[in-house]
Amino acid sequence: MGLFDLFKKKEEKGMDVNPTQGSTKAADIPKSGVTYKVATRGTNLNCRKGPDIKSEIVGKFANGSEVSLVAKHSDKWHLVKNAEVSGYCHTDWLELVSNA
Repeated sequence: MGLFDLFKKKEEKGMDVNPTQGSTKAADIPKSGVTYKVATRGTNLNCRKGPDIKSEIVGKFANGSEVSLVAKHSDKWHLVKNAEVSGYCHTDWLELVSNA
C-alpha cells in the first residue's frame, strides 16, 4: 500500500488529509535568523523526535551552544537545529539570542 492509498483511506473515513494542517500554523513559521542559546545549567539538552518528553532522543545540544529556530510547535516545544541535528526541545531551556 502506497502513501496515496493511505491518504485515500483516511479521506474515505472522513479524516483530514491536508498535510498543511496541524499544530504548526503559517504564522508560527519563523523568519530566518531566530537563534536561541541552550541554558541548561551545565547539562546537555535532549533533542527529541517529537514534542514530548517520552519521544525518542535524536541528539543533544551542549549547554551554552546556539540553535536556530525551525518552527514553533507550541509555547513549550520548538523545533530547532544546529549543523548536526534537528529536533524538538522544551522552551524552558532555550534563551532568545537574536530575533532577526
